[in-house]
Amino acid sequence: DLIEAGTIERSTLVWEEGMASWQPAGETALRPLFSSDSPAPLPPEHAPSITAVHATDVDGTAAPGIARLDVVRLVSDAIAWSGTAYLPLLVLLLPKLLASLLAALASTMGSSGIAVLIHLLDAICIAPLIGGAATFYAQHTLTQSRVTIAAALRRAADRFVQLLLAYILVYAATFAGLLLCLIPGIYLSVRLVYTFYAVVIENRSATDAFK
Repeated sequence: DLIEAGTIERSTLVWEEGMASWQPAGETALRPLFSSDSPAPLPPEHAPSITAVHATDVDGTAAPGIARLDVVRLVSDAIAWSGTAYLPLLVLLLPKLLASLLAALASTMGSSGIAVLIHLLDAICIAPLIGGAATFYAQHTLTQSRVTIAAALRRAADRFVQLLLAYILVYAATFAGLLLCLIPGIYLSVRLVYTFYAVVIENRSATDAFK
C-alpha cells in the first residue's frame, strides 16, 4: 500500500531481519512490487493455458464460462518460464539427491540404522534448508529479481527454525490424515503445500503460514 501511494520509492532505505544493513527498496525482495519490474507478458505464442468455454443450460440459455485447462500447454508454459532457473535449482537440490542415494546404499548393504539416520538428517536439516532456498530462488527468478544461490541459502538459513516447524506441522497433519482412510491425507498434503512458500517468501511464522 505504501509503495502504491508513493510513500516508499525505489531509493527508500528499508531493512528486515537477516539484512546486514539498510538497502534501497528497489534492491531488495520488494523490487517486484514496483510496477515496472513486473514480468513481461507472455508473447502470443505462449498465450495462457486456461481458456473460458461457454456452455448452455438445459433450456438453451448461456451458462457461465467454464475454465478449461490445456494440460499440455500448461506444461509447455511451465518449462518455458522455468528454463532459466532449472540448472541452478538442480545444483541446489543435489544434497537431497545425495542423501537419498546414500540412504538407499546403506539399506542395500544392510545398514538400516545408518539409513534411518540419513533419512532423519534429511528430514530435519536438508529438506527445510534446501527446500526453502529453492523456493526463494525460484520465486525471485520468475519475478525477474536477481538473487544468487548463496543469497537463497542465507534466506533459508535465517528462516530455518520456522521452516522446520512448518515441516513438522504439515507432515504431522498429513500423516494423521493418511491414517483416516488415506483420502484426508492426500487432501491435506495438497492444501498445506504452500505453507513453506509463505514462510520463506512472505516471512510468516510456521503457525501463521499453516493457518
